[in-house]
Amino acid sequence: MMVSQSSYKDKERLADKSLEKLSITITGELPRQVRRTVDDTVYRCYTTNRDVTISVTNFELARVLFFHNQYLIRAAFSSGGVMDIAHYNQDPSDPKIIFPDSTNYPVSNIRSRKSKSHLAWLLTDPSAAKSFFSIFKSVNEIDSSDVYDFGFVPPPLVGWEFELAGSYSENLKNFWVSEIATINDNSFVTPVGLKIKHPKLKHLVPVPHKERKVKKLPPNDPNPELDMGDLPKLGKRLHRKDDQAFSFNFINAGNIGLEIEDEQERPGKSKNLPSDEKKSEGASVGNAVKDGNNQEFDYGLNRNEGDEDSNNLIDAEPTEKFRLFERAIEVIKTKKDFTVHGVRCGSFPPPKTGSRMVLNTVDGSFLRYHMANISYLDVGAVVIEVDVDSLNRPTNVSTLVVSFLTDSNPEQILKSILQDYSDQARGWNHDWIKKNTAVSKFCRHPKKTKKENDVERDITADEYVEAWAEILCGKLRDIQKMIYE
Repeated sequence: MMVSQSSYKDKERLADKSLEKLSITITGELPRQVRRTVDDTVYRCYTTNRDVTISVTNFELARVLFFHNQYLIRAAFSSGGVMDIAHYNQDPSDPKIIFPDSTNYPVSNIRSRKSKSHLAWLLTDPSAAKSFFSIFKSVNEIDSSDVYDFGFVPPPLVGWEFELAGSYSENLKNFWVSEIATINDNSFVTPVGLKIKHPKLKHLVPVPHKERKVKKLPPNDPNPELDMGDLPKLGKRLHRKDDQAFSFNFINAGNIGLEIEDEQERPGKSKNLPSDEKKSEGASVGNAVKDGNNQEFDYGLNRNEGDEDSNNLIDAEPTEKFRLFERAIEVIKTKKDFTVHGVRCGSFPPPKTGSRMVLNTVDGSFLRYHMANISYLDVGAVVIEVDVDSLNRPTNVSTLVVSFLTDSNPEQILKSILQDYSDQARGWNHDWIKKNTAVSKFCRHPKKTKKENDVERDITADEYVEAWAEILCGKLRDIQKMIYE
């Protein structure tokens, strides 16, 4: 999390936007390191494919090469190195990275292609493992009061591509690196057929509602404040935070499978205590202990691309609610200046947290959503409706209407929105959606009753569909106006 010239606000790292940017390919390493007068820090120097050398601290290199999460950091400063986390079975017929049964390494850290490739590089590439262990060796030999000035030995980086932020020297011949934003390597290739085995990688299978036992547990604070003066409590849910500003890509790494064990029935649904008993919590760093008080703060790099194995958009059988949604979309088709590009019914992805809300359905299937892709004039948007009627305990959730930024990846953003809904079990992640989309709207559903001659009656299905279509059209018009404001 510590990055030169960054500022911090609670759990957020704020990069210095005034820094200059530079993209280079490393061509060699200069034999001598230099100590910069302005910050009294030792820099390692490299030649590049540009008419400039780059100078970068050992700590910044170690941060982006190895310090991707708290578990890797602890392993780097232990005598066991990366072997403290997992070991590599080199059998060519069945190459496998195996986590011990006692591991506390979260499955969420091996879900994405990037995080799996990085772990495979650490365990299967001898130069990476040697460099990783040199951190422990150098820290134990250090003769300095500055713990960040350690002298580990980076792996060979010739041919690697870097995107950097920093500043040029006065003669413009050297670039002082403050932050490494992206790394691309084309040389590392994973062993053919490599898999990762983790004891907590299991299928999630719904079980009938009547077979579950209900436990009363205190709720987790979804947004705890960072508390550096206390320790996390054993058994608390991880509070995960990803640094979105860094990416480490092994272009030719190949596919890495996950070896998933026998199916596992989900545990009994927990029931939160009444809302007046809820209290705010903190998020703390360090090993969780029995007498701790807070959630465990899990800050990480290079794991924010989504879950390639279980976060694909999954089609599902339509429900009765979908028929109403589909009829409302058919009405929108008849409206002037509206174009419907597609309608689908899907299932929410399996949760990566302890949440089981999306499994708590009447038929035991994963909770469904209904989605439509609609344009009003020249502005496109996606409408997402959650089928809360299929839950054993129905809740009120607004319909989401969202339009995407022109330079974004809409499918990936949709995956993240749906995954967040599964993970958090408390509705839409409004803050994330607002930050990562052009415009978002959350709209109510039509009332199911109406008064006529002072007598209240249930509305008909046709009346509900017409009212719903009008509400959605209004939100789509609002989005079009906001895009051009």
